[in-house]
Amino acid sequence: MKNRALINVADTALLSEFSRELVELGYEILCANNNISVLQENGVECTAITDDAPVGGDIGVKVEVMRSDIFAAILADRSDAEHISTIISSGIEPIDIVVTNFEDVKRLLTDEAADISNIFSDVDINRSSLIKAGISNCDDVCVVVDPSDYEKVLDEIKRCGEVSKETRFMFASKALSYLCNRDSMISAYLESRIGGGTYPDMLNISCRKISNLKAGENTHQIAAVYKKQGEIAGSLCDMQKLQGNKLSFEGYNNADLALECVCSFDECAVAVANNGCLCGVGIGEEIHEACSNAFRSSASYLNGSIVVFNRNVDRKCALEIIKYPFSGVVATGYGADTEDVLSQKEGLNLFIIENMKSKGEDIKSVNGGVLILKNKDINLTSAEFQCITERQPDESERKDLYFAWKLVKNIQGKGVVLAKSGQTTGIGGGQPSQISSFEIALKNAGNKSEGSVVAVDETVTLPEFFGLMKENSVTAIVHPGFDDISKETVEFCNKNGISMIVTNYQYSKF
Repeated sequence: MKNRALINVADTALLSEFSRELVELGYEILCANNNISVLQENGVECTAITDDAPVGGDIGVKVEVMRSDIFAAILADRSDAEHISTIISSGIEPIDIVVTNFEDVKRLLTDEAADISNIFSDVDINRSSLIKAGISNCDDVCVVVDPSDYEKVLDEIKRCGEVSKETRFMFASKALSYLCNRDSMISAYLESRIGGGTYPDMLNISCRKISNLKAGENTHQIAAVYKKQGEIAGSLCDMQKLQGNKLSFEGYNNADLALECVCSFDECAVAVANNGCLCGVGIGEEIHEACSNAFRSSASYLNGSIVVFNRNVDRKCALEIIKYPFSGVVATGYGADTEDVLSQKEGLNLFIIENMKSKGEDIKSVNGGVLILKNKDINLTSAEFQCITERQPDESERKDLYFAWKLVKNIQGKGVVLAKSGQTTGIGGGQPSQISSFEIALKNAGNKSEGSVVAVDETVTLPEFFGLMKENSVTAIVHPGFDDISKETVEFCNKNGISMIVTNYQYSKF
């Protein structure tokens, strides 16, 4: 019996070269209607599946491979004499290689206005069935979904006369992941369109590996980074390396934290993160002003940090950057006049994300499962701040209060942010109490706490908190204020000239 390969692909890259070599190696090519012209135009001898299809027209195209003879040819157990006798007596010859893959649906799945019926119709039964049939009989059949694997298939046939069982098993596993990945992408999209924003009973998350990482957070761990499929460009996983090395596990964590911060601002913003903590943030009318504010506010943490710019790095910023051994610098771009400056710094790791965007959700691993938290759009403006004390914040304080309030959502639980003049002066969080977080923020601020304002992610009711504000000359506070603020607390603020702003909005965190 002659070896046979069935081809039904959407990605025709390398197809003609691969098919031609298979023919030269003695294979007969069975080809789906959509690939016939590609092979014939390139002089590859092949047989059209539809030549003897029982159904014609459009419906024939939909079911062109959904035939018992084709599936019998794939599924027949070569070690079972009865199987082989049955298909031969029916005029069927075995199929040894199944080559198939799908249309790329990522573009369609990022279109929130796309016709849902188009998505359902893209649940391809022809190719899905071929893949599953090939997988189920991978003891005898090689199923190939990735054009990059063509060379390995040809090499093994040339050397061994067939594709090895080990490779068939490896390709079968890869094909199943490929099939599940695509179905998960479609399922997740449909859930988002039809589910009305509720969480589905079954959570499907489809990701593709970008690269392995040298190590995990600690040296005894291994790690890799994956990109969620169907995501609109502009995420951390779309980052392009301009120079230097790849980010580490810790580098990605820090970059993610800093990226979320700068995406909170329409104005120029720069954020510094290190060891999973936000160290400093600065804003300004120009990016170099934001850069200076951020670097001043986190001077003792710059070495080994990740710094993220939500604008292109200009020459003034570049001259500041090269002063420090950052783990990485991420920006929307780098000015042409910065190349000679940045190239001077050996080992400087530079990355670009052209259209930065905030992530839509957080997923956290727990023992035996995951927690998922979707981020809501918050359109609260400083004009909606409600002052409940006698002294209103002045214009400078109001700007800093709004700046700090937009940042505090990025700090771990019981988050506290001190700010002054468009930069953070102290940050604290991840503690069991607001007082503990505030004390850390004050310690980080040192004498810079004088004249600062403070933002807190939860309502503050403890008198000790306001006492620390007075002792450290912190002039104003913004917090949710959901709970009733005691009369004594308001009187304390009035007596000591402290402005208190409530937002009636509390940030949700893990």
